[in-house]
Amino acid sequence: MNIEVMTCCGIKEICDLAEHATPLEAMQSFGNECLEGDMTNYRYAVFSQANHQERPLRNCYGVNFAAYIRRHRLGSVVTTRGKDLINPNSGHLLRAWIWTVDWSAVSKWWSKQPADVKLYCEDNDYDDEYDRLG
Repeated sequence: MNIEVMTCCGIKEICDLAEHATPLEAMQSFGNECLEGDMTNYRYAVFSQANHQERPLRNCYGVNFAAYIRRHRLGSVVTTRGKDLINPNSGHLLRAWIWTVDWSAVSKWWSKQPADVKLYCEDNDYDDEYDRLG
């Protein structure tokens, strides 16, 4: 996962969400990027989910991540709505969420995670599998 800077300093974009097998894994990656990396100086995080029109429910990583945030009370999440959710660039269905990050709740959740998921390296250039093995 990457946390990308946007023009507004109070908003960051969560990128590569689809690379995580579960919402728990995605949230643990978020914890590594933000809490271990001391990157908590923003209010909103934006994330998205794109799907082929032929297989709209094939991979619901955005829906599942938003549900995880809500279930664990890690802040409020709003989503795009409407009938025309087609990305004009790709033709894929596209949904986006804005998460009002509750840093206190996220920090409390993070403190309960096992130590072996906290893999932060100073340069943010690490390989999760390598760090777990070495």
